[in-house]
Amino acid sequence: MTAEPDTTINVNSQDLQALGNAGINKADIEKMLHALATDLRSGNEAAVHDQANGLTAAEIEILREGGAYGLDDTFPGALARSRRLAVMRLQLEFKQLQRDSLYASAVAELLGISAARVRQLTNPGNPGLYSFKGARSKAWFPRWQFVESSVIPHLRLVLQTLSPQAHPVTVQQFMTQVNNDLWSSELEENLSPRDWLIAGYPAEPVLSLIRDI
Repeated sequence: MTAEPDTTINVNSQDLQALGNAGINKADIEKMLHALATDLRSGNEAAVHDQANGLTAAEIEILREGGAYGLDDTFPGALARSRRLAVMRLQLEFKQLQRDSLYASAVAELLGISAARVRQLTNPGNPGLYSFKGARSKAWFPRWQFVESSVIPHLRLVLQTLSPQAHPVTVQQFMTQVNNDLWSSELEENLSPRDWLIAGYPAEPVLSLIRDI
């Protein structure tokens, strides 16, 4: 008699709490696993095997910057799995970013301006606010660009320099993670681009860095 396959996936309570704190629920995880299984069943792995090393040099570099691992393994199956895991991670981070961001109406209330003015400030030709499209093409505004009831200093310069193709998750990580090139001699520590600007330092070092993302 053939034994039934074990369909239970064990996740410890600390992992569940961390995922919950990030706004990632059971349904999100189930969708990601289903997407991965569907991809495997569709035969996409065989298509990846036809490529030299499974990934291009540019793709490998992008995934490395995003924290992907196992990219030095030349076994095509391992590379394919690494890419899928990196994509799953990006999808989860995007969901978390969307849940942490503000609606246009909330931004209007925070800044004390009209909803029409918020829309004007998202004009791609001269942006004064950063937004991205979420579900049903709704605009979302990440919190990193706000401080108290205003925007961070030099935000307009940052947005004018930022590539329109930059992924919202990449932008969020760049603006909020400590950067080794932004050393504050007064505070004796490295700062994130966001904190650097809030602290009153010149924008140019941040602008120089953001050109590369």
